[in-house]
Amino acid sequence: MNARANLDPDVQRRHNLRNLLQTVILIVGTAALASAIAWVTFGPSGLIWAAAFGAIGIWFLGRASPRMVLRLYKARELADHEVPELHDLMRTLAKRADLQAVPRLYYVPSQMLNAFAVGNSADSAVAVTDGLLRIMNLRQLAGIMAHEVSHIRNGDLRVMGLADVLNRITGFMSTLGQLGIPLLLGTGWDIPIVGLLLLIFAPT
Repeated sequence: MNARANLDPDVQRRHNLRNLLQTVILIVGTAALASAIAWVTFGPSGLIWAAAFGAIGIWFLGRASPRMVLRLYKARELADHEVPELHDLMRTLAKRADLQAVPRLYYVPSQMLNAFAVGNSADSAVAVTDGLLRIMNLRQLAGIMAHEVSHIRNGDLRVMGLADVLNRITGFMSTLGQLGIPLLLGTGWDIPIVGLLLLIFAPT
């Protein structure tokens, strides 16, 4: 049975429209901030560099395998016999969410209480930390897994990945700009206070 079958179509449309609007505001706002930082730091050429970095980041984002991301966290895939209840749960959630493939389960050797999803509806994985597996019961894990599956189902991971790329560009440009300020001041360069504040607070 489809988990969304009982939702009111009008409520669903309004919900989807609100999500789309929030996504557009997030991406456009973050891109505008990255562009402003690039302009303040390097002028017109900074916009070209920011666009180049952004294009490379987006290209990589679309081609990065979930396994590549998981290796950064030292995660390993969980076999069916290790946590059969969790695998059964994931298969149930994937079916209810109409995913093209069941997300693979990964174990992260960390005491932090965390879980995260990577990939897309056709090729995805959900990672859980050791701390989470030790503390949460199956019912609690079901809620956490459902939350991660919803990110995969709704394409949130692409949006979060794009926002992360833009945020990294903003931080990188801001750091370069702040490192260059002492040199510019030594040459008598007039630094506008608004630009200085933008460089300092934009990453935050």
